[in-house]
Amino acid sequence: MKKTAAVLATSAVAAGALIAATPAQAFEVEREKTKQCSAMAFATLSLEKEFNRIDVDFDIENATPARSWNVRIKHNGNTVLRTQRPADYEGELDVMQQVADRPGKDRFIGRATGPNGEVCRVKLGI
Repeated sequence: MKKTAAVLATSAVAAGALIAATPAQAFEVEREKTKQCSAMAFATLSLEKEFNRIDVDFDIENATPARSWNVRIKHNGNTVLRTQRPADYEGELDVMQQVADRPGKDRFIGRATGPNGEVCRVKLGI
């Protein structure tokens, strides 16, 4: 009898942990979009929504190594990041920003301008 009660109690605790973990997973959403820039580079904008926050990742690939790019990320029309970053020795640069999840659809624009005037622009909503 004690063994049956212990098994039931353990099962109830495990079921409770499973139910508690489910809502957090249900709110996770990911989106990604890649576009070719005006010359040879490619830009990718990735969004991950979780726990009332949105992780924004804007990447440039095939850029001129060690040259600086002007990067801007907008969220619903407002600039949330403006920076200048050099591409690494492989011609890649990565910019990350975390923003609050606003009610309704969230719209993002990632824009980067290279040293030779090349422009990368990606729009994505989540």
